[in-house]
Amino acid sequence: MVGAGVIGLSTAVCLAERRVRVEVRAELEPAQTTSAVASAMIGPAIAPADSRISRWEQASIAYFGGLADQEGSGVMMCRGRLTARQPVPAPPGDVEPCGAEELPSGFAVGYWATLPLVDMVRYLSYLAARLTTAGGRIALRRVPSLPELADEVGLIVNCAGLGARELAADDSVIPARGQHVVVENPGVQEFFMEAPFAEEWAAYWPYPGHVVLGGPRVPATHPRSPTSSSPNGSWPVASKWSPGCATHGCSPTKSGYARADRPRDWTPRGSAPRAACTATVTVDPG
Repeated sequence: MVGAGVIGLSTAVCLAERRVRVEVRAELEPAQTTSAVASAMIGPAIAPADSRISRWEQASIAYFGGLADQEGSGVMMCRGRLTARQPVPAPPGDVEPCGAEELPSGFAVGYWATLPLVDMVRYLSYLAARLTTAGGRIALRRVPSLPELADEVGLIVNCAGLGARELAADDSVIPARGQHVVVENPGVQEFFMEAPFAEEWAAYWPYPGHVVLGGPRVPATHPRSPTSSSPNGSWPVASKWSPGCATHGCSPTKSGYARADRPRDWTPRGSAPRAACTATVTVDPG
């Protein structure tokens, strides 16, 4: 397994608990990956209620809702507002409309919902412990290339995230600034999320001890560099509607990007370079 983010560890746990011998190779500890600053709210899916994606969402909400009862999982149930600047249908599940006085200026509609929130640093630690219990292990070793790793093993699952650009020689993979900034929590207890239909949108997710502020999605070149002073900076945009963060002047404690991405006009290239590899390689995008 290449990569110790949430996708690499989740896949490794699923395999190890089915008695497959698994080793996770990663350059960074799980808590140092971009997964550690993810907002990690389970739902809502922007998809028709009868779609496969919507069914995945409902199954995930049920699964993580069960994890909320497990001590040390990092999962908790949290109430908050799902909002939009233009009228949109109610998301699936158990939601109730927001009153006009409960919406910030400029928002047309909102719904109260209770969804699982995942404290990613704690959840990554929980996954690592499950992997160890199941007989798997994490080896902090940089993987120089897939062909070199193939000399050692017969099956590789590539969960390298942002590292896949170099690892798989695919220059169409780019970091996407789902920029998240982590600040101390001054007492925020409810989440807020604007529908992500535009390049700039706002959200905040509260956890014990910290709040994740996020929103904009723009291409970037430095995955770990916050840009709170830029027009698309997620920190001032999200904190505007976070009652505690705005009034207490919270400072960022860390930041990062949520995921790797491809340009919106990207299409598969039939002549894309492929590294010669003697092992079976599976790509796990999440």
